[in-house]
Amino acid sequence: MNEIEPTPETVDGLRARALLMFLDGVQVGDIARDLGVSRGTLWYWRQRPDFCEQLRVVRETALKEAKSALQMLAHSSVELLRTVIEDPFEKTAIRVRAAEIVLQRVGLEAAPADGAPDVSKMSLHEKREHIQRALELVDRQLSAAAAPVEIV
Repeated sequence: MNEIEPTPETVDGLRARALLMFLDGVQVGDIARDLGVSRGTLWYWRQRPDFCEQLRVVRETALKEAKSALQMLAHSSVELLRTVIEDPFEKTAIRVRAAEIVLQRVGLEAAPADGAPDVSKMSLHEKREHIQRALELVDRQLSAAAAPVEIV
């Protein structure tokens, strides 16, 4: 094992690297080998409240960042569907499939409830307006979900 001279700087650096490796799901033995510390040292660090708190904060931050990235992708996906649906030069089957995806995601593909419009009986123009309203609804939902995420 590569023993590293323990100084406050090297220990803090090793702990920071260990945090990231734990977060990535690396096995304890692999972390110990890669960092040049014993498994007992890692076990000791994992028992320390400050290390556990740092791990929790790092994990929360990573999850927030991933959620934010997914929300941005969702918005882009809706815009892509909108572009396909509104493109008069796109094949009809592709436009209809894009419209079906939007309707499914906003829960409008099921049999109409009392007072809800029956999409199967709509004219092409009415369906287009209905899809436009559905896209606007999805945009509003995504905008509300994509509120800025504060990273601690």
